[in-house]
Amino acid sequence: MISSVKSWLLRCWDQGAQAVHLFPGEILMLGALFSDISINQLLRGAQRTAGSRTLLEWIFAAVEHRWPDPMDWDDVDKPWSTIPEASIRLREMGIQVGLYTNNFQGPDHETITAGMRNRFLHTAPLHLNGALLAVLSPAQGCPVGEAALLLGQLGDIEDTKAKVRASWANRKGDAKKEPTCFSRRDFFVALLKSGTPKDKIDRLPTKELVVLNWEMVKDQRKGGKWEAEMPAPPAPRLYPSLDEWQTPAPDRRPAGPTPLG
Repeated sequence: MISSVKSWLLRCWDQGAQAVHLFPGEILMLGALFSDISINQLLRGAQRTAGSRTLLEWIFAAVEHRWPDPMDWDDVDKPWSTIPEASIRLREMGIQVGLYTNNFQGPDHETITAGMRNRFLHTAPLHLNGALLAVLSPAQGCPVGEAALLLGQLGDIEDTKAKVRASWANRKGDAKKEPTCFSRRDFFVALLKSGTPKDKIDRLPTKELVVLNWEMVKDQRKGGKWEAEMPAPPAPRLYPSLDEWQTPAPDRRPAGPTPLG
């Protein structure tokens, strides 16, 4: 079949087929309503039936004659990937089950069964199975419409989590572009600039220097004196680095005696 029977039935319901009353001759004037030839033939055979029915009743009668039992359907449940698609799949199952009941009031009023829940989870994305099981297990026995609302709330949560993940990814990307690393000397110099006595912080472990530095930052924030992130940027080096000692540049060689003119 080209189109899903459940999808077609749900579209008929959502577009008001239950409110359109037709006589058998008027059914013939509609032409082919579905891609399945057998259902169209059954609808054309409705001219031998007397009386007026709703379009949905005509369609339900043809589908039920085509498949007397829900287990006879060859309409395979399709996988879905988004929460809106999940709500549609759940309502399609509701209309499939409701087709065989005597008092059908709509797909949203059908009760969720364990079989419907298992079929639904079988077509769900793997990363949502845990959340869906937590949502649908208490929903067993409640109407499909209420479960669809719960799925909508789950979709809002997933959207929020996606936005948070994107925000953190952007932050991490910015951090990779401009890495900020501080050494023990940076913390030591920052504390000295803030007025901390040298004998108080000399020979302290780096961990304690970090704690003192951030306590100083907090105090400056409370006093309104904090203007930039602490610790302060590294001060200019007052001594050559190891590479400079190993390969001294020509302009850094010790100056010799001034030649006599």
